[in-house]
Amino acid sequence: MYKTNNSNNFEELRLLSINEARKILGIRHESLKDFIYKGMIGTINIGNKKRIPTESLKKFVMENTEKFEPGDKNRLERDIMEIIRKK
Repeated sequence: MYKTNNSNNFEELRLLSINEARKILGIRHESLKDFIYKGMIGTINIGNKKRIPTESLKKFVMENTEKFEPGDKNRLERDIMEIIRKK
């Protein structure tokens, strides 16, 4: 049975609008829609609106977070320089 007396449980159940999720991730609306349509972020349909469970957003971030090993310092520096050059 799901306990509702803990405020953290309510946060796990929170559903975000597309705009709220976009702001949290710091990405464009079109990018978020693309992730949704590719199945990378799960949604729930409520009527004709899509809502994103906070857990789905957390899962997306965890699965797409790149982890660097200690030996990857040169790679990290190259990636940073590439980002700077693109600006």
